[in-house]
Amino acid sequence: MSVNNSEFGECFQSVEVNLKVAIQPVYSAQPIDAVKEQLNNLLFKYSESIGGVPLSYSALHFSKGKEYARIMADQFWLHVDVSTKLVVFKPTVGQKIQGKINKVANNHVSVLILALFNASINEDELSRDHTYNASTRSWNSSARELKEGETVEFTVASFQHANGVVHIDGALI
Repeated sequence: MSVNNSEFGECFQSVEVNLKVAIQPVYSAQPIDAVKEQLNNLLFKYSESIGGVPLSYSALHFSKGKEYARIMADQFWLHVDVSTKLVVFKPTVGQKIQGKINKVANNHVSVLILALFNASINEDELSRDHTYNASTRSWNSSARELKEGETVEFTVASFQHANGVVHIDGALI
């Protein structure tokens, strides 16, 4: 995955993580496949321990000095230590970001970032410089028109997550 930071600000980070993974014995011949399966389940969901949304992983390998699986006490799972590099979506308040407007209403504008993440700019923010035009379903100012399909740049006003899903509230620039 290639990310242009000039377009999306510093919302993306590459982080090296070390993970302890428990895998079923059926995967003993191909333990890396079990690890990949578990990593794939982490993608595109907010992770509290990572502090963002993992989008991809690369350079997956067993941790140095711990290339062998271990059996702990009376558990039948095989335990392995792995390291990988993650690309993480991790916006912070105040960062600039761009997205495509996918809905315009009289009380907000919905924005889609990378076709993955929802953001909204509420009526209080919009009404400072814009007025809503019901016939064109757009928010207009002397400088621009905010309508479906247009790209808009904004700053992250807040970032929330619940059950792995993220939402961003935006402020116009």
